[in-house]
Amino acid sequence: MLVLNCLGPMTLVADGVEQPLPASRKTRALLAFLALEPRRHRRERLCELLWDIPDDPRAALRWSLAKLRPLLDRPDRLLAGREDVGLDRIDLVVDVAQVRAALADGLDTVPAEHLEALFIATNQPFLAGSDLRAQPLFDGWIGAVRREMADAARLLGQALLARPLPVATHLAVLARMIEADPHDADLHARRIALLTASGDRAQAAQASSAAQRLVGEVDPAAAAGLATAARSALVTPPPRPPLATEASGVLARVIVQPLAAAGNPAIADPLAQMLQAGLADALARFGNLHVATAADAAGAPATTAHVVSGSLVQSGPRVRVRCRLTDPAGQILWSEDYTREGDDLLALEDELTAAIAAALESRIRFARANDAQERPPATANALFLRALAHMMSDGDFAAVERYLEQALALDPDHGLSGAYLPWAAVQTGKIVSPESAVRYAGIARHAIHSAPDDVMVQSVGGLFYLLLSHDFDGALAVIERALTRQPHYAFPWLARGWVRVHAGDSPGALADFDRAEALSVADPTDNGINAGRALACYQVGDLDAARAWVQRAMARSRTSLEAMRVGIAAAFEQGRLDDARAMALALLARNPGERASRARIMPFRHPGVSDRFFAAYTAAGIPD
Repeated sequence: MLVLNCLGPMTLVADGVEQPLPASRKTRALLAFLALEPRRHRRERLCELLWDIPDDPRAALRWSLAKLRPLLDRPDRLLAGREDVGLDRIDLVVDVAQVRAALADGLDTVPAEHLEALFIATNQPFLAGSDLRAQPLFDGWIGAVRREMADAARLLGQALLARPLPVATHLAVLARMIEADPHDADLHARRIALLTASGDRAQAAQASSAAQRLVGEVDPAAAAGLATAARSALVTPPPRPPLATEASGVLARVIVQPLAAAGNPAIADPLAQMLQAGLADALARFGNLHVATAADAAGAPATTAHVVSGSLVQSGPRVRVRCRLTDPAGQILWSEDYTREGDDLLALEDELTAAIAAALESRIRFARANDAQERPPATANALFLRALAHMMSDGDFAAVERYLEQALALDPDHGLSGAYLPWAAVQTGKIVSPESAVRYAGIARHAIHSAPDDVMVQSVGGLFYLLLSHDFDGALAVIERALTRQPHYAFPWLARGWVRVHAGDSPGALADFDRAEALSVADPTDNGINAGRALACYQVGDLDAARAWVQRAMARSRTSLEAMRVGIAAAFEQGRLDDARAMALALLARNPGERASRARIMPFRHPGVSDRFFAAYTAAGIPD
């Protein structure tokens, strides 16, 4: 099979292997012309088209044909007779020809992902960098194809806008169409209406301002009409979609749509399908998301689901994936491009899936937590999300504890709330006796058993089960299960790092924290990573390193209680008693229930660590 892409950077793929293109622009132009004009051409005509020169143009044509022949998939692909030249079109795939065929057959029957891939392709220049101004016949041909592809791009865009696709897809299509025709008032009006309906009023206002300026350059009356319509639309905010009611412990419903694929169909199409399936599987492995593909979710209301969509462009060994996440209202929560190179499709799919899935999970979790603040907390899920919002923002663990207690009162088997409640109790100083430790250890253990497939429950619950029960081996077993289920997620590595710190394995803990940081995607676990590093260094006596990690943790968040605790101990042992006392006052201000006796019940296999903390707390003024 021979695949020739002429839209965007020209590429030639013979039997799955990308070929180096000739340096000569005329040779590349000859290949494109033969591929797109499906007949045999007289040599004189080709010479007039590309070599309108006095010195032996037929020799120049022969030289170009000789350069092309070894790049093709089979020797008889090039049909070169004494008087004419052509290309055998069997198993020949040309992107421009695919666009023409789709338009000829009717766009209503084209799948949405293929339609989007064609739209993306036609928005790239035809034969970029191959203009031959000194050859007027070729210049006229290339100009005609470019106009044809520009018209095709508009038709494809209109077909996409007519489909019931996510708002984010429609906005991306409109952005490209407006870039191609910035003076089209109808396109601007549609974009403003979509942004307003999705609730993104700031973006709608910016789009309105840009529309009035661009359209006003050619049609002041149309620009004035846009301004009036935009002011009217922005007066009343659109209604928010209802918050989805999910099963207990399920934070969100997610639909993973097919990725639009462009490139060699033999490579790009299966890779896009693998990536869609891989993303759906990876997101489902978190255990707290209800995940479906677009086919599975057919007929279900899209207004209650987050939607993952995107595109994949393959060129030789290089793959570029653009992925985006939209909320149930259609607002874009996140968009990112990923570029990878390699010949192993399975390895590429695995690497891309891991990176994208981790980013998606954190964005979905944060978005749901933020959205829950504006909704009545009527379910255990909603109460947990409110608690999560405080953990991510102001660190008000008293509020966190209150919401989690309420969630467990509604649903004692709510795994997420049961895993996080011991964390909140530790942070607020509720663990002051062996009896209280036993109670909260029981809550963590019940959460672990209630949600065996939830990676976050297993990670958080396992860590705090250890801290309260001193069962190092049991906690490690729980967290290892989470790592087996989701090895590309930062939080299980962070949890195992903390377990290893308490088990006395500082080098292993630091390695786990490094791995967590490499996988972390703008997640508040960053604070836990640096605080854990500080504790790992402190317990082996590296006080300077401990102090440095405390400073980094506090620079990111002044509310990191664990960092404050290590900072007090390190300052005391370095003889900086004033610093220790100042940090103790800050800790007590954040957590009035803090007591020096807390150090006595924290599990440390490393000899003397608890005693060192207790001495530092007492000297710094933490009450017993």
